[in-house]
Amino acid sequence: MLLQTARFGELEISEQDIYTFPQGLPGFERYRQYVLLETEEGIIEFLQSIEEPSISLMLVNPFLYYPDYDFALPDSVVEELGVSSPEQMIVRSVLNLPGDIRRATINLVAPVVFHAERKRGRQVILTQTQYTTKHPLFPNLAASGTEKR
Repeated sequence: MLLQTARFGELEISEQDIYTFPQGLPGFERYRQYVLLETEEGIIEFLQSIEEPSISLMLVNPFLYYPDYDFALPDSVVEELGVSSPEQMIVRSVLNLPGDIRRATINLVAPVVFHAERKRGRQVILTQTQYTTKHPLFPNLAASGTEKR
């Protein structure tokens, strides 16, 4: 099927690649169908709405940047997605990329969880967590002072 997007123009996608988010995403509840687009580099992915061409979220694998990242999915989400083992899940975090890559952050409070086989997804808002919505993507760069001299 052909998909018109604001960011990528027209794309050919397979209907088998469409993920359904039964509750939508926070802030975009009325849009429930998305496709996960991988970049050639494989580091950044895009969650592109099928229903609204302008909705496209940049995602990254949080475990690449925070190997100790850990959270428990609420039972209701496990049931909604039909997850029976962690291997069935894909976990991504929303990437905020301002003009300077050294100031990029990821949202560890609200992971986007996918069930790869069932093509279902959910953005989960974690409660009682030490994580924030703006963890530095590159903590060493952020902490060392990013000013060029």
